[in-house]
Amino acid sequence: GYFQKDVETREDFQARVLGHEEDGPFLRTGDLGFLHNDELFICGRLKDLIIVAGRNYYPQDIEATAEATSTN
Repeated sequence: GYFQKDVETREDFQARVLGHEEDGPFLRTGDLGFLHNDELFICGRLKDLIIVAGRNYYPQDIEATAEATSTN
């Protein structure tokens, strides 16, 4: 969980699905997807943000840095 953040901990680590509260709890990962014909399709993320040691990194910035340093 999150240190001294009880509400955020419950929201992310003890999530329930509306209409199916008896199921779970679930881990809210931020991945977006859907089920179709018993197959799971991942189609994105809720937030495009990577947090490392309290610092925010955006995927497009990481990609631009990698492209700028590439020798190809």
